[in-house]
Amino acid sequence: MGKAIRDYTEAIRLDPTSSSAFVNRAAAWLGKKQWDKAISDCTEAIRLDPKDTDAFHNRALARKEKEDFNEAIKDFDAAIKLNPKACADSFRGRGFCWSKKGEYGKAVSDCDEAIRLDPTFPGAFYNRGVARAAQKEYDTAIVDFTEAIRLDPKYVHPLAARAFIRAGCPIAKFRDGVKAVEDATKACELSEWKNPNHLEILAAAYAETGEFDYKWQKKALDDSAYEKQSGEKGRRLLKQYERKEPYREDKN
Repeated sequence: MGKAIRDYTEAIRLDPTSSSAFVNRAAAWLGKKQWDKAISDCTEAIRLDPKDTDAFHNRALARKEKEDFNEAIKDFDAAIKLNPKACADSFRGRGFCWSKKGEYGKAVSDCDEAIRLDPTFPGAFYNRGVARAAQKEYDTAIVDFTEAIRLDPKYVHPLAARAFIRAGCPIAKFRDGVKAVEDATKACELSEWKNPNHLEILAAAYAETGEFDYKWQKKALDDSAYEKQSGEKGRRLLKQYERKEPYREDKN
């Protein structure tokens, strides 16, 4: 990645009017998670060529990572307007932003279009599943997570999300402790047992089976980032499992 940045920097030095060189360097900055540098390069590319779809899309991606969802949506809007027939990624990214803003209907609509344009990309199914679950449409959310997993069996996020519904859904017919444990265990394996949120889901899954193996909740609490962000909830869950009470999304 560093060599690519050096090469694109040299290309820009030789031709500072090349929008594509700025876009390509921005893509490299995205790979290094240098969001501000990616935004700066994309902004210059747009100044040089206001019709550069990739510049708007890449700037949207960087802004999304910075959780500047309003500005990201504006950039995804611009990319889609410039090339609506080839913007599956932009529809998917904009759908993610709508979900983060709580606009779940718009998120589903954008993911629908992303899937229509490219039905092989698992991220669009996952994002749509998240929006549907937020609207308590658990049946279709599970269908979306299942399709995302079919397309990419090592895609950890839909595995964890499906496990979460199966472990603690407030509607009994969608709960399945055994399958929740299977999904959560796979998610933990894929994240090398280092993701405390996945460990939390695994603890909830075991609780749903009636096996209150709360060591996983204790292990989640051992993570300093989890303790800082979710420690109060995590300790409450631990006490709940010690009382032999399962997790329920609507009560926790």
